[in-house]
Amino acid sequence: QTIRVIETVERDLRTTEANARAYRLNADEGYRDRYLDSIPHTRESALAMANGTADDPVQHPRALRLQELVEIRLGEMQSLFELQEREGAAAAREATDAATVLARWKEIDAIERELRGREAMLLRARQSASARHSRWLVAFILVGMLSSCTLLVALTTSLSRENRRAHRLQRETRRAVEAMHASNVQRDRLSEQRHQLSLYSG
Repeated sequence: QTIRVIETVERDLRTTEANARAYRLNADEGYRDRYLDSIPHTRESALAMANGTADDPVQHPRALRLQELVEIRLGEMQSLFELQEREGAAAAREATDAATVLARWKEIDAIERELRGREAMLLRARQSASARHSRWLVAFILVGMLSSCTLLVALTTSLSRENRRAHRLQRETRRAVEAMHASNVQRDRLSEQRHQLSLYSG
């Protein structure tokens, strides 16, 4: 986001500069109007740059310096504009100091490079932190899946053990019932035999 604002500041200031220069060279009212219209946009983008870095103690002073340089350059262009309005385009062209303009832009470019460098470093740090968080999240998910699998294996083993125990109890119960039935049959047979003997001896 900050990098886009930096680019907006540079684009707006260069647009204002280009329109002012074109007006000095051609005295075209269209360039005059575009120059005047572009000034508020340039100030707004420089202000947005300063406000957007208010929470960064490193970037904020740079953004304020950039805003200051933008205002200085706008003031220099405005002086030439007012001179042209009073005395004509030739007088404004004659008063243009190319060395001053070049030095001002070099300072603006240097501040913008510092701002971009810091933002690039912060972006790399955020990407690195995001990658670490992603790795921790993946590890957490894998541990959770492993724990779930371990629990599932334990539950399956326990269920299998309980099933075997239930089958064993069923077999033992069936054998006990069969033994009881055999015992009852034998008891009935003995009772019948005793009854027959009592009848025979009686």
